[in-house]
Amino acid sequence: MGTGPKKTESQDSYCIMKQFSEECYFFGVYDGHGHSGKDASHATNDFIQNFLEKNDKNKKIKMLKTDQQNEDFLREAFRNCEDNLKQSGIDYNNSGTCANAILIHSNNMYIANIGDSRSVLYRVTNRENIALELSYDQATSRNDEKERILRYGGKIERMRHEDKAVGPYRVWLDDEGPGISVTRSLGDWITKKIGIISEPEV
Repeated sequence: MGTGPKKTESQDSYCIMKQFSEECYFFGVYDGHGHSGKDASHATNDFIQNFLEKNDKNKKIKMLKTDQQNEDFLREAFRNCEDNLKQSGIDYNNSGTCANAILIHSNNMYIANIGDSRSVLYRVTNRENIALELSYDQATSRNDEKERILRYGGKIERMRHEDKAVGPYRVWLDDEGPGISVTRSLGDWITKKIGIISEPEV
């Protein structure tokens, strides 16, 4: 959760769906931020679970045969979630959530990432233990993400405290905000005009 004057409660949520469909498992972690970050995190959790359950009932998940179909299905789940957040009536102008989701289907694993939550596979062998990164943070430290923000007119600067630059580089619309440290998120409507997007990397 972190510490500081605004860090008074956890805004995170998670989901574990054990074999909710034939040969299919789902795991999700949602890291909310901003004034309504807890709402964004929990709503995202609910919307994506509902999407998966609905598509299990209508047999769509059983029809996913190729890698591309599974990847497109995860992207559709996030687009559906973003649409539902827009219609929720809650103010997500300066609030949202990161998301990291794993779909295991027919013994293949697909990871969808928005923001800076991470998936890591820990593998134990006879000779060594290995941690394998399965997702990559979307932040201003990545040139491809940074270029998109600058192209849309966003500013990338560190916060200032007592006239000193502190903390990580953040994305700003103006001097007041939003000062978000990721380059992709669900919600955060005010940042969409400066290149923050909700498209996951899968």
